[in-house]
Amino acid sequence: MKFFSFGVITATFLFALNLTGQKYTKEQLNSLEQEVLLIKNDSAFFALDKPTTENQFDLYASKVVQSADSLLVFATSQKHDKTGAFETAILPVLEVKCKKLDLKALRFNEDETMVFDSFLQVLEWGKALATVNLYNDFILKNTTNLEEAQAVLTVLAFIKHLNYHLKSKIKVNSRAIVYECVAANFNINNDIDWQVFALNPGRMVFWTLASCAWEIPIEK
Repeated sequence: MKFFSFGVITATFLFALNLTGQKYTKEQLNSLEQEVLLIKNDSAFFALDKPTTENQFDLYASKVVQSADSLLVFATSQKHDKTGAFETAILPVLEVKCKKLDLKALRFNEDETMVFDSFLQVLEWGKALATVNLYNDFILKNTTNLEEAQAVLTVLAFIKHLNYHLKSKIKVNSRAIVYECVAANFNINNDIDWQVFALNPGRMVFWTLASCAWEIPIEK
């Protein structure tokens, strides 16, 4: 089942274009896409240590993803109140967490849109870690001012840390049904779903996790 957080969101409004000129060429991005296509899966990459938090985007995404587990615990506990509803029991708490962590909508410039569109052409959840790493390295090598790429770097960081977090939980937890639900949701995302995710990735992480926790039947 797919879950959506803040009504029907049109991906048309995702990107605020910057007409200062493009930093990347289609040829560069095509080469990058071909490199991604050679990746089979993340199995070897996942065997490495936890993704590094080398910059403010990684640190921010890691902090939000890690904090999402507390929302899972809360949503699960609230299910025992049969008089409650998701909208009244969970949404207010979700909104408080979003404000506390300053989860604001992202706006992409023209260069970021170009890179993200390329990324979506080859993104597969099963090899998201390696794919994000390639695109992240590409952006850092071709960008002197990280502020000009902060939106796309933030989204890539969220995808990386969320993917690793879910895989880690599923790997070590025999009762990881909620995390499996979240992973399944992102596994079937299409381009529009990912564009909606990119509007506010932290909010989408919270919403999807809380929704899965709420929908899964209580174990007896």
